Amino acid sequence: MNTEKLKRWLPVSPKELYNFRDIAIFIALLLIFTIAGYFWKLTGYRIFGVAVLEPAYAVLIRIVLVSSGELLQHVFRLNVVVEHVTNRIYLSKDVFVFIYNGCSGLKEMAMFIFIMVLFPGPWKSKLWFIPASLLLIFAVVIIRVVILVMIFNFHPSWYALFHDFLLNYVFFGIFFLLWLIWVKFFYMKHKRPGKPEPS
Repeated sequence: MNTEKLKRWLPVSPKELYNFRDIAIFIALLLIFTIAGYFWKLTGYRIFGVAVLEPAYAVLIRIVLVSSGELLQHVFRLNVVVEHVTNRIYLSKDVFVFIYNGCSGLKEMAMFIFIMVLFPGPWKSKLWFIPASLLLIFAVVIIRVVILVMIFNFHPSWYALFHDFLLNYVFFGIFFLLWLIWVKFFYMKHKRPGKPEPS
């Protein structure tokens, strides 16, 4: 592959990108979280019988409902009704989009925290980079809901494709981009030859 072409398109140099150990750590952390999350899901996300994530889901879903409802009503001028009791966004009396736990962004934000906490790099920078990245991820969660509601309203036959596939991959792209930024501007910058890596 032509490395000059890669340099134009990537925020890191091919030499940095091809650092197999760093990429392997990123992929391994992603897989560990995914597998652990799958098995925890089988228990209903319970610890000693307590559904520990329900309060967080409730708060995040409420924020998603309010924010997406405001955008749909005041920016895109859609006549929607937000029902907080049932977590639904009504497009008409019998047509609605249901916002469930998976729409809250909790899983995506937890995955990013897990990766960034365990990936090498200076903690001083992590203390602001992680919260700033979480705000971006949560903003994407809200925009995703808005897009899905608009698709359901104007092109309902496209809804399953965007909901189940296309928009889900957006998060993996954002994770990878944020990780590249971390490696380029923080992790690689603080690495020093002959010295242990910062943690």
